[in-house]
Amino acid sequence: MGLLVAIAILLGALIAMLPESIERVCDTPAGVRATERPDRPEPQTDDDPYPSVPDDSLMSDQEQPAPQTQPDRPAPPVPPAAEGTAAAQPWWLPPAAVPPERRGPLVLVLDDAGNSLEAYEEFLRFPGPMAVAVLPRLDFSVHAAALAAAAGKEIMLHQPMEALRGGDPGPGSIGLSDPPERIVEAIRENLRTVPGAIGVNNHMGSLATADAELMRTVLAALHEQDLFFLDSRTSAETVGRLVAAEVGIPFAERTVFLDNSRTRESILSALGHALELSHRGEPVVMIGHVTVPLLADILLEVYPVLDAHGYEFVPVSQLVRPVGIAQGDEQ
Repeated sequence: MGLLVAIAILLGALIAMLPESIERVCDTPAGVRATERPDRPEPQTDDDPYPSVPDDSLMSDQEQPAPQTQPDRPAPPVPPAAEGTAAAQPWWLPPAAVPPERRGPLVLVLDDAGNSLEAYEEFLRFPGPMAVAVLPRLDFSVHAAALAAAAGKEIMLHQPMEALRGGDPGPGSIGLSDPPERIVEAIRENLRTVPGAIGVNNHMGSLATADAELMRTVLAALHEQDLFFLDSRTSAETVGRLVAAEVGIPFAERTVFLDNSRTRESILSALGHALELSHRGEPVVMIGHVTVPLLADILLEVYPVLDAHGYEFVPVSQLVRPVGIAQGDEQ
């Protein structure tokens, strides 16, 4: 009997020494681990770094973003080159078949400034020359122009113009139903809200830029104020070049949209296409949008690579020049 009592006392002491977690395991409902908190849901996370989509009413006709069902993912890392071999070349960079001195210069224009300042200053960190096209009469139009000037960038008026598909191009827009005097006054008022503008390009405008009478009014008004016109070419039917030749205004036109499709791969593909075109020896005008923060990241990333491979960026003001009617394509 004494032995049994001793054993009972010893077992009781051992049970008292066990950790309290054993009791929690025993009290946990079946199928739930003791480390889980069934009464506290897991926090939700958003994997998309850029979930918002810019307002389509502030974008040009052919600049609508492609639907994105999945967030953009960074490109997989490139394995290091074997010892004694050259470093791997980025996939988007064309082969260096043409020496730098025979390549056409690159011109960068960023549209849609003025609607917001979110991520805007990241674009202004771009080391090379570029122009910022500012939408008029918006909350941040004047501020956006001032920031661009402080960063040493050229400033343009991003003139809203009537589009084929309708929609509101934004404040200060002009269209086919407007009389010439109203068009001239609208442009003058728009320029007051974009201080420092040295040129103009069209925002939307697939219908307006195809109308020769309207474009004569627009380009004549710009020429009187010593401004140039950059045709964004939102329509293949544009008469911008023809009318610019008639008016005698300094002129250039867009070659490539960088961010029609707003993913990393498509932006880099568009950039690679622009570089290939520069190998023909002609200037290449690239247009992007400050409403695409991913584009700012990519531009800052690729500039050192482009500089190291001999690509040259020049200001848009260095490119524009009058065109001749007889020569057609001469710039």
